[in-house]
Amino acid sequence: MNSVYKNQYIYFSKTNFIYFFYKKDKDLYLDIIKDDQVYMSKKLVKNIIDYSIGIDSNEKFHIVVISSLGELKYTTYENGYYEFKSIAKYDHNSNNLANLKIFIINEEIHILLGICNILNSELWTLKHHYYKIHKWYTRKICNIVTEKYNNPFNVDVDYHNNIHIVFKSLYNRKYFIYYCKFNPSYDLWTHPTRILNTFNIHTTPFILCDNLNKGHMVWSKLENNNLGIYYTCNENLNSSKGTWAKAQKISRESTNNTNPIIIKISNFIKVLWNENGQFISKSRSVLTDLWNDEFENMGYDYEELVPSTLLGNNYINYELLKIPFTYAILKNRLYILGINLIDYNKKENTPPQIVPLDEPIPNSIKQESFNDLNNFLLLMEDMKKKQENINNLLNLLTKRQELTKEKIEFLTNQCNMLNENLKNDNKNFFSKLLSLFK
Repeated sequence: MNSVYKNQYIYFSKTNFIYFFYKKDKDLYLDIIKDDQVYMSKKLVKNIIDYSIGIDSNEKFHIVVISSLGELKYTTYENGYYEFKSIAKYDHNSNNLANLKIFIINEEIHILLGICNILNSELWTLKHHYYKIHKWYTRKICNIVTEKYNNPFNVDVDYHNNIHIVFKSLYNRKYFIYYCKFNPSYDLWTHPTRILNTFNIHTTPFILCDNLNKGHMVWSKLENNNLGIYYTCNENLNSSKGTWAKAQKISRESTNNTNPIIIKISNFIKVLWNENGQFISKSRSVLTDLWNDEFENMGYDYEELVPSTLLGNNYINYELLKIPFTYAILKNRLYILGINLIDYNKKENTPPQIVPLDEPIPNSIKQESFNDLNNFLLLMEDMKKKQENINNLLNLLTKRQELTKEKIEFLTNQCNMLNENLKNDNKNFFSKLLSLFK
């Protein structure tokens, strides 16, 4: 894959299709792949600076982009249908916009991004756009003072739908790592708090929340002219009593280590980072909190990897995944850092299995692929309509059942009243009869 591909998003659907979103040059594309073959390749939007993809429980994609003119646009994508609408407009001549993120939480849409003035590129403002009750809102979360080329913040969502952010910021001429949280139930951001009180040259913090309500964070720290990788954990992330544990070094001595990230596979987290130009990893059980003593060489060259996000929690034969950020490469098939290893000894002798994304698709394959995809989409649309008809019938049956129940209750009450009236009438009759014989 060429270096022109940036910010890839990958989703493995319930029907075994791979949805592959990527930015090439200034345009956003979507490829749909199955069995190592491209079924569809489509340009979604032109002239964008950045974009982000989210997905909801109904497998509907939510797409947000920043245009080259500074316009923030949003759309949903389902069965090939989408229409971008403007949310906000930023002055693209005087501002830099970075790290665009979108999350779908309880049918609410949350968008985060960092903004800085080009004349003061170290001062970032973290903005929060959100859609609630059919209306868009905007709020400022905090200011971040960081170095010019640093990513302004890192973010993850826990399994209770809270948003967690970590970032590096300057205070009293010293850089510290800060943390804050958004609770959607209360519609409230916490005030940023310092995680590491001791001053060191910390950089590139990364956070991941697991399904046991634990928060995991890694970062790089300068020591003895080399960068080491450090880790800390919060055992009760959403509790007021939860605290971050003492930091521990997990990288090897006398090596230079950068860009640490965390992914979750089943009941393990895997920390990956670049050690002297090669990616390696170390695993930790989320159940026992024990580290694997061995380091795993991931077998990838750093230069050819592309930043990527895996949407959802499944991918081919892997389940219980959480990969908010990693790297990927397309060489005859899609390889994802941390999931599958590429065999460099076999790749040159392996014939291509799919159509390269940066070359035109042959007409014969294109027509057949489009026909298959169209048939699939028509089938899905037909199934959707049948499901809607079934739901309508169930609702109708439920209403009829409720009406029948009400009628039965009404008739029962009428019978009871009639029975009481008959009893009273009988008593009156016998009383009159007795009175005649007195």
